Amino acid sequence: MNYFTLALVATVPAYYIPFENDFKDICQHRWLDRAAQIKCESNFDPNIKSFDNGEGLGQATNIWPWYIKMGWVPADSNPYQVRPAIQGAHKYMVWLEARVKNHYWLTACGAYNAGLGSIQKAQKLADIADLPGDEAWLTTLPQVTKANSRYTINYIKHLKQVRSIYRKHYES
Repeated sequence: MNYFTLALVATVPAYYIPFENDFKDICQHRWLDRAAQIKCESNFDPNIKSFDNGEGLGQATNIWPWYIKMGWVPADSNPYQVRPAIQGAHKYMVWLEARVKNHYWLTACGAYNAGLGSIQKAQKLADIADLPGDEAWLTTLPQVTKANSRYTINYIKHLKQVRSIYRKHYES
């Protein structure tokens, strides 16, 4: 998440999810989680390009060729196409969730934002310090990513808020 993306997040109504059918079709029972993440990444703008080279809905930064190599998106796709962008972000999140402690969604989101290696290091430090809870890594992340940790910490806070709004609106 970057400042440009943060500024855009407020422009779409809090409960509105564009491409809802695509999220439901691709992400199935995880559709609200993935929609909250895409809201925080791009505010659902498939044409956005951020200052740090994030592209499209999922803000794929130099990772799109890997998505293609993994078979997660069609070889002729790009991050500005809605369905492939949702599909790539979803498959990447499934991959990350399998690699973080307790397979916790918000920890995988932290890895999506700060990098898997950084989150795994923060998780190890949290374990060494005997810090409780699935989000203890947020406490130790500044030791790993220094000043950049504030972006990931704020990203996680915002994801929780957006997901809560979506759950209240769509699951009630």
